[in-house]
Amino acid sequence: MSQITDNHRPAAAGQLGAPHGRAGAASPTSASSGSSKRTFKDKFHSMLQEAQEANIQAVHKQELQDRRSLSVAMLMQGRPHAFVDFFMLSQQQYGSAPTAENSAVAAAHSEAGGVSRSPELSLQSLILLQQQLIVADAANKAEQHEQAFAAHAHMARHFTQLGMLDKSVFFWKKCLQVSMSAAWGPGELEASCALGLLYESLHQPHLAMSCHERCQQLALQLQRHDDAATAHAQLVQVYAQQAEQSSREGDVQGAAAFYSKCRDAALQCGDTASAGAACHHLGLIDQQHGSWQAALDHHR
Repeated sequence: MSQITDNHRPAAAGQLGAPHGRAGAASPTSASSGSSKRTFKDKFHSMLQEAQEANIQAVHKQELQDRRSLSVAMLMQGRPHAFVDFFMLSQQQYGSAPTAENSAVAAAHSEAGGVSRSPELSLQSLILLQQQLIVADAANKAEQHEQAFAAHAHMARHFTQLGMLDKSVFFWKKCLQVSMSAAWGPGELEASCALGLLYESLHQPHLAMSCHERCQQLALQLQRHDDAATAHAQLVQVYAQQAEQSSREGDVQGAAAFYSKCRDAALQCGDTASAGAACHHLGLIDQQHGSWQAALDHHR
């Protein structure tokens, strides 16, 4: 009676609470099978990720080798100035002025502590950049300013098409330098007009205004009336924007000065609607200051 039968023996630690005849834990065989399946899947995804990373690194390494080979070739040809420009422009970090479309994204990225980066140049763009820099450098040394201007302008238009406006500004500035050093009015006119439009796109109205004003002066000197009318039309827009900005900032005198310039530029290019709008704003400013006669004159 004191002996404990097999049916009444205490269950093993691993079998507590388990029904009779069923093990409390999974069998070693089933556990090993599930573990091997998960391990194979993890290894498979890990292999894919490693392959993708290796491919990205290989492409980046090849791009670096291509860029370095292009740079070294310029040095071997005795083009140190072209080499410096190529090295700077080929860096992804070049350019800190975002376009109107991505300015908000760039600002948010900057607030998050990130570094503003431009898109990487393709190999075709790098080759074209090297070629045109060499052409421009050779032309400058030979004092062939029109050829140097054409090479720089070609790259400026190329980067404008790519949406890299900071690099386009760089090359139009080069065109401006070449034109001014050679006292070549038509080249300076073209470069100034292009820079004015780019600065407008980059939301830099003060720089745009100075460029368009220079375009106006040059066009009148060269008796190019169509270009003068275009410069006046651009100035109408820039002056109006500056006047509105001054009004928002509470600078009444600054707003009046810009509205006066806007009116004069509009009259020069025959834009009576813009001239009338500028006079209307000038009349309102006169009313605020109690200059009733001046207000009547402007409203007329």
